[in-house]
Amino acid sequence: MIRDNKEDGKVIEYFENGIKESEYTTKNGKKIGLFKAYDEQGRTIRELNYKEYIIESKRFEYENDEKKPYLKEIGSYNSEEERDGMWYAFQLKNDIIIDTLVFANFIKNKKNGLCKHRVGNDSLVIADYDSDILSGGYTLYKVQKLYVGDQIITNGFFKTAEGSYKENFKIGKWIYYDSGFIRAPIAGETMGEGLKRLVKTSEGDYFNDKKNGKWLYYHGNNILNAEANYSDDLQDGMTKIYYRETKKYGVYEPINEIINFREGKKNGEYKFLDSTKTLLSSGNYKNDLKEGKWIEYNIVKKDSTDKGYYTYDEGEYENDKQEGEWIYYKDKNKILMTINYKDGRYNGKTTFWDENSKPQLTRYFIDGKLIEIQVYDKEGDNIIKAYDIEELSNFIRCNYTYFSELGKFSQVYLVKKDKELKPHEFINDFETKLSSNDNNLIYTSGQSVGYSKEGKLLYSGDLIQNLRESEWTFFDYPQNVKLKINYFRDKVLKEEYTFIDKNIPF
Repeated sequence: MIRDNKEDGKVIEYFENGIKESEYTTKNGKKIGLFKAYDEQGRTIRELNYKEYIIESKRFEYENDEKKPYLKEIGSYNSEEERDGMWYAFQLKNDIIIDTLVFANFIKNKKNGLCKHRVGNDSLVIADYDSDILSGGYTLYKVQKLYVGDQIITNGFFKTAEGSYKENFKIGKWIYYDSGFIRAPIAGETMGEGLKRLVKTSEGDYFNDKKNGKWLYYHGNNILNAEANYSDDLQDGMTKIYYRETKKYGVYEPINEIINFREGKKNGEYKFLDSTKTLLSSGNYKNDLKEGKWIEYNIVKKDSTDKGYYTYDEGEYENDKQEGEWIYYKDKNKILMTINYKDGRYNGKTTFWDENSKPQLTRYFIDGKLIEIQVYDKEGDNIIKAYDIEELSNFIRCNYTYFSELGKFSQVYLVKKDKELKPHEFINDFETKLSSNDNNLIYTSGQSVGYSKEGKLLYSGDLIQNLRESEWTFFDYPQNVKLKINYFRDKVLKEEYTFIDKNIPF
């Protein structure tokens, strides 16, 4: 910055590039009269008019070389150059006031009494102050403007909060309103009349800036959504949550949820009911964690047009993790599934049941890992397929067993693992790859064994990529013959015949 005058009188200051930065007049070391500031393009960005104890200020901004609506402040100050008395701020365009941004009374630079001022670009506060400290009524508005040329055709604003402060702390009753809804005043109505139609979102009491006592929460059209109790800003006691009482796909939506809190954490009984007051879920919390016996509900439907129905899960929680046997049912007489858990993971036997309480399918897990699947016949009396599963890094080793009228037959396979193993998808994935006959996806890799329907061993040996390897044993019980054959890549190397009952070669 370069100055061309260091004494009282006219002062001009310049940028390093020689463009004028500001110009003003001083007297006795203080600015008097008009002060102007410029940007490096030489455009006016601020004007200050110093009169005796009064300042008039203008701030300018530009967009694409066009001057935007500008800010103008007028106020008085004392001999120490502190704000003192009323101050006003306006937004102008082409020297026409388009909005009042601030009116406030100052005493020695501190706001006192009723003041109106902006917070950010889109909020307006009307509040009482005592030496710059919020004390008394407080109202917050959201503001929206629409300009057409130099004219404002709407000056929409709505209340978002109202209450009181004491020494900068919220106190007493507060009400909050929907902050996502903006409406311009209707012709002929006052601000107050317009605000009567605003939608409350919540209301309750503060003490020393903390929520205390009962708070009410609403959704559209002032419909009660929830009741909560607080102590020192923490939920404490019973909370009730309500939902719209409507039907969806023939199933009543839940409308009533009851939660108990202690010092901000869920503690005690929990209930969830539908609009017919049918209990859907219930249990207990301990320090925000589910504990003990719980019943939880699901809505089951085939598609968006299906009426659907409720199913329930029932079992024990320990430290928010499912533990022991859980039952899943439509009603207690029709159990759909039983699952065993340990530390929140599948562990042990999972069984799917048919309408006659007969098993359809069982899965076995250890610490969340699937190790076996058994599939039953239509009557649920006999196993017809079994899959013993070992998950490797890139493959899944599966000992596949199927049952027929002739007996029981097993074969070990290696299945390429091209995605995460999902228990409910395993059978379909295995069967699809098996029917593809693609050795890149699945191939034999271990023992092949067969038993008669009486349980007698018929054959055993290793089948590697569909080729017999090493020693195989075959049994012909009607002929009393046991045959041992050594293979190398399906080629016979050696044969040995013995009597089954005497184990004597012949």
